Amino acid sequence: MLLLTVGGSFGFYQNAAEMMQQHHMFYAPNLLGTITGMIEAAIIAFAGLYAFGWIYNRLTK
Repeated sequence: MLLLTVGGSFGFYQNAAEMMQQHHMFYAPNLLGTITGMIEAAIIAFAGLYAFGWIYNRLTK
């Protein structure tokens, strides 16, 4: 997300930055928006991987 913000500020990855704004509630192409977007993505990833691990451990017992 950080690389996307930096690239978007230089004119690269404009479409990807717009899609990131659509899919992440707290992402914006500025410093605060990048930090909050990264926190949001980390929470979503943690929840998804935790659920996957829980299901995996239940199925392997």
